[in-house]
Amino acid sequence: MRTRVISRKGLVRKIRIDCDPEEVRPLLEGLTAEYRREAQLPGFRRGQAPARVVAARFAKDIREDAVSRLIDRGIQEASRNHELDIAGILRVDAAEITSEDRFWSEVSLEVVPMFKIPPYKGIKVEIGPLPDEAELVERQIQELREMAAQYEKTDGAAALGDMVRADCEGICDGRSLAQVTGVPAELSGGDNLRLTIDPARGPFPSEFYQAIQGIAAGERRQVEVHFAQEPRYGSLGGKRVTYFVHAREVYRRKIPAADDAGARQMGFRNLQDLRQFAQKNARLALDAARRAHVEREVIKHLLSAVKFEVPAVWLRVELLASTRELAGGLGPVPDGDEVAGKKWEDLAVGHAFARARLKMILHRIAQEEKIEPSQDELLQAIAELAARSRLPRRQYMRMLRREGGLTDIYQRLRNEKALRLVVDHALVEEKQD
Repeated sequence: MRTRVISRKGLVRKIRIDCDPEEVRPLLEGLTAEYRREAQLPGFRRGQAPARVVAARFAKDIREDAVSRLIDRGIQEASRNHELDIAGILRVDAAEITSEDRFWSEVSLEVVPMFKIPPYKGIKVEIGPLPDEAELVERQIQELREMAAQYEKTDGAAALGDMVRADCEGICDGRSLAQVTGVPAELSGGDNLRLTIDPARGPFPSEFYQAIQGIAAGERRQVEVHFAQEPRYGSLGGKRVTYFVHAREVYRRKIPAADDAGARQMGFRNLQDLRQFAQKNARLALDAARRAHVEREVIKHLLSAVKFEVPAVWLRVELLASTRELAGGLGPVPDGDEVAGKKWEDLAVGHAFARARLKMILHRIAQEEKIEPSQDELLQAIAELAARSRLPRRQYMRMLRREGGLTDIYQRLRNEKALRLVVDHALVEEKQD
């Protein structure tokens, strides 16, 4: 394999990769064998089809995989031979395996800009007083008691926290919600619903729960609800809905007592065992809160300590991630409101720049400290992502190779380890009240 840099402009390096048939053919044969092991073709058992049949059936896929692998090899070779600190692939300008099995490709890469790494060990961080541990323990115990609550049928009226088994029909603009598209299932109504009167956790607006509080078994109520213009309400956003509620049964919520008997009801040996469990969780929560604060502060310090140009490949990735995060937290881009839309867009770009700059700083720190993710860490990360995507791991690996995703996973793991190192070396001073 031969590589050369054919042009340089700013952070962009265009490289040429050439490979002779003697290197290409073994790769094609190896990929054919891989496909053959998994292939299920008519008339043959899995893995038993002749290689020539598999090669003909999957010729396009095999050559695409070969091109991806040869490009990956070429980029690694170019990085070593020409001392390129590669940020990512900007684009594959051309790539081909000829009929004589010669491979050539031209790829535009972006390199990491050169800058002086800011001091990253011994960053001074001041954090305010954390929540009182005793209060967290009591809160944890209360949450565990509420999670273990049981419901008993009652003839009384439903109170806050109780559950009502009811039939519920919603009407909007004269139509049943069952006939309206875009209505979230939990808001569409139905028969034999279990409605817990809890405005903080339920899917309906709080006025719905206020209106059915006090309802008794056999009672009917008409409830008017106005849905705010929010994504979680789907097509009901901004509309008024009338719900007709017929309570069938009311169940009183009973929380285990904060004593030995209540603790046993929750699966603990006694109250002391419950308290020790809550104390352990509280300490873990305090440690996590303290570390999260330190992490935020060291990130702010690193970002303010150095300025440099951001590679487009990293900015592009981070802009997608920032847009998803903002959409999840603030809702989608405002439709029709140009001023709000521009502010939203500027916010997403600002977040993306900060993320990309942090990514580069951590990349340089990882280089300086010779930090590398282990093979086990890489395989574990890939397995988790494959499970999340519901794809077989082998198929997911092929997709990552085609899209250059393996490099992204490697860089993410390495940067996470670099950030942990910076946080671990921070000098933390806790302010007192």
